[in-house]
Amino acid sequence: MKPSTVSSHAQQREQFLPLAAQAYEAFETWYDQHPDAAFAEIEALRQALMGRGLEILINQ
Repeated sequence: MKPSTVSSHAQQREQFLPLAAQAYEAFETWYDQHPDAAFAEIEALRQALMGRGLEILINQ
């Protein structure tokens, strides 16, 4: 692996991990408020929360 690739991966990880933590916290808060949510509702929230993280992984 080239050094620039390693750096790029490190930068992606640095950007992604805080977003993943925020997504987890947001999901946990939402699910506490919606314990009877249907799977489709949970999936829609997951897609919304993970969108930015996937953008980082795919576009960089």
